[in-house]
Amino acid sequence: MKSPDFQRRIDAARSDGWRVVEDGDRRVVLKRTSYGSRLGHLLVGAATVWWSFGVGNLAYAVYEYLQHTEYRVLREEPDDENPMETLKRRYARGEIDEAELERRVERLVETESDSSAGGRLERVRERLR
Repeated sequence: MKSPDFQRRIDAARSDGWRVVEDGDRRVVLKRTSYGSRLGHLLVGAATVWWSFGVGNLAYAVYEYLQHTEYRVLREEPDDENPMETLKRRYARGEIDEAELERRVERLVETESDSSAGGRLERVRERLR
């Protein structure tokens, strides 16, 4: 069973145009294809319709489909993992930006009772620079 956070990430990707290709409990493979832009089709169609009756437009669509198919793999984070490591990995993958990372690290530091927590935020900021 997927955690609510993992399911939200999958739903967000699907709303951005990704299609689920492979669905597992802790791993989901997503795919997004493109047939080219409308403007591209209009330009190619206008340029080729006179001599090829749109064959160039069809070739453009096939080219776009084959060359601009993207795959994305989402994995569920293990429950027993350190939250700081999870944040760093999500930042490295581009799932969260620097501002979001700092906000979450600050919130994490506030909730920790460890006396070394105050310096941890500064160490993370230094690694980002």
